[in-house]
Amino acid sequence: MAAETDRVTGWRYEAMSRELSIGVDHYGHADCTVITVVGDIDRNSSELLRETIERLVSDYRPRIVLDAGGITFCDSTGLRILLSGARVTSEAGGWLRLAGVSDVLKRLCR
Repeated sequence: MAAETDRVTGWRYEAMSRELSIGVDHYGHADCTVITVVGDIDRNSSELLRETIERLVSDYRPRIVLDAGGITFCDSTGLRILLSGARVTSEAGGWLRLAGVSDVLKRLCR
């Protein structure tokens, strides 16, 4: 399932796999995009997150806040996608920030 609505001030994009759902909202006044991630980020679902980040960068939206509060599991593949996202956004002149980091993700990052 995917839905997208274009607006003058930004856009909203939603995507879902069996294990992961992602919502994307652009905030023009702050010139950043928030990706809300809910579910497991693993080798089966991480491609969805990678594609979402790459799509934002290609749409000239490289300033990304990833709301990680809903992440219930993240394996090394998911961590690799987050690190790759940080690199890709940085190379495009932006950044990737994590917000609402759960204990699960904190332990993995350590």
